[in-house]
Amino acid sequence: MFSIQNVIPTEPDTTDANMMTYKMLFVVNGSLSMSSGKIAAQVAHSAIDLYQKILDQRLHSINFWKISGQRKIVVRANSTEELLDIQQRAAANRTVVTSLIHDAGRTEIASGSVTCLGLYGTDSQLDPITGRLKLLKGCSDCLQQKSKKKTQSNDDENTSNVD
Repeated sequence: MFSIQNVIPTEPDTTDANMMTYKMLFVVNGSLSMSSGKIAAQVAHSAIDLYQKILDQRLHSINFWKISGQRKIVVRANSTEELLDIQQRAAANRTVVTSLIHDAGRTEIASGSVTCLGLYGTDSQLDPITGRLKLLKGCSDCLQQKSKKKTQSNDDENTSNVD
């Protein structure tokens, strides 16, 4: 039986000073009205997909991630466009592994909606791309933004109808 713990890193990039700074970072689409459970499910989809890609593409780094605490961080982006921009910037670094999740549309949001982007790399690879994003502190973050947009939209409609 194959054991991940028996894998010995042999790639050159595992011997640099950043070898212990691997993390998984999940960027949730804050423009969608997703419940707590929906966000958890989308991040879980991304984590499973990302882990499988890491096993396929970056197996040598997985032990460094495991022994350094298996860091997983969830942050919030403001829009689908911002998620796609982050994915494009991350893809420019061929050693960063990405997983973009599209919803199936069976419950809360439209089919094909981009819900979450998973990223795996070192701090030095990911921080320049995602360092400005805020931690997702709760589902209320996303719902509050949606409520603000709705209120602004209603205000715009009310002021446009004034004679």
